[in-house]
Amino acid sequence: RLVINPHKKGMLYKNSGKFIVTEATRGTKPLYAAQKIVFAAKKLAKKDGPFGKSDPYVVIYASIEGQEHDRFVAKTEHIMNDLNPTWDPLLVETAACGGIDNRLVIRVFDWDADGTHDLIGVTTTTLRELINGSNNQFPLIEPSKAGSIGYVNSGYLNVMRHEPAQPVPTPAAFHIHIHGKKLKDMDFIGKSDPYYIIKTHSGQQLHKSEVIGNNLNPAWKPIKLTLDSTGGLDGRFTIEVYDKDDVSADDKIGIMNTTLRHLLSYKVNPLFPLSHHKKVTGFINVVKMEAEGSFQPPGAAPASHSSAAPPGAYGAPPGAYGAPPGAYPPGPGGYGAPPSAYGAPPGAYPPGPGGYGAPPGAYPPGPGGYGAPPSWRPSSRRLWCSTWCLPSSSRLLRPQKTLIADR
Repeated sequence: RLVINPHKKGMLYKNSGKFIVTEATRGTKPLYAAQKIVFAAKKLAKKDGPFGKSDPYVVIYASIEGQEHDRFVAKTEHIMNDLNPTWDPLLVETAACGGIDNRLVIRVFDWDADGTHDLIGVTTTTLRELINGSNNQFPLIEPSKAGSIGYVNSGYLNVMRHEPAQPVPTPAAFHIHIHGKKLKDMDFIGKSDPYYIIKTHSGQQLHKSEVIGNNLNPAWKPIKLTLDSTGGLDGRFTIEVYDKDDVSADDKIGIMNTTLRHLLSYKVNPLFPLSHHKKVTGFINVVKMEAEGSFQPPGAAPASHSSAAPPGAYGAPPGAYGAPPGAYPPGPGGYGAPPSAYGAPPGAYPPGPGGYGAPPGAYPPGPGGYGAPPSWRPSSRRLWCSTWCLPSSSRLLRPQKTLIADR
């Protein structure tokens, strides 16, 4: 392929060389269910005035085909006053990314206490590119400055190291402790009387809190949200906060769009901005999230029927690599041989009670051992032994004849 520099134009310019792939080999790396990635940044742009620096943090989103909004994947902590930060290891789940080759949008922000976090820069990539090697470097571009004369980038995001990890187990529900903080005062006399409503993306109401009178920092009672009601960890819903009025319609204080996975990032930053008319009007303060039970997605096979996989790795897709129903019933140590098959080599398949039986009609037992099947005639010159082997490309047993002697 030709290498083209988009900044070079003119009739005399043709290309900047050629890119040639001389060899390609199929990789054998397992696709792990999650990765712990250590991000660092260099030469970030200053966002806190001429005498300050930036307080950067990283947010990863996934662009999912057919969905209007990018999906939240993970977020780091913010590091104060540092243009060359290294963040704590970040757990990135492959399923949340939409797959290892799905498009990811990584944004680096400058954290601000008032919730108006400034965008430093954006880069796009995939999970495969992030973990393809060490010290991967991605330029960060601020969209409002892209294309400006003299502007190159707003710094670089680096992958310092990564390692396979286990995803966080998905519960059936969460008990969530939600508070409000620095809510906008909507009353001329006194303070707001806030309450909140949680609605799904389709408008279904999931919860309505109690009203707490005359308080801009309310501590509402804990609530329970099930993953069935929200559509899983990544199902979108809104939290709308209102000021209760007795003589007129309730005033909207602010709203936030979120997911359960997004709220779980409260451990690195518990404050989620509310906005109204594009202005920050307070915060939802997630104090605690407690998991309950185990979530089973609709149509998923029970855990006892799933194939064994390396720690942190994906199992085989249901029905893809497993044995046909009724042919390979699972048992301790692996799948057993078909009920009508010959015995497996010692140590390969755990025998059932009494060992493996012979195929009906093939080797009827008699005194001194099994007789020959009716369709087989012994040869005076060659002795063959029928055995069953397991080819590497299939789980089905098939017979093979091995020459023992030639006489």
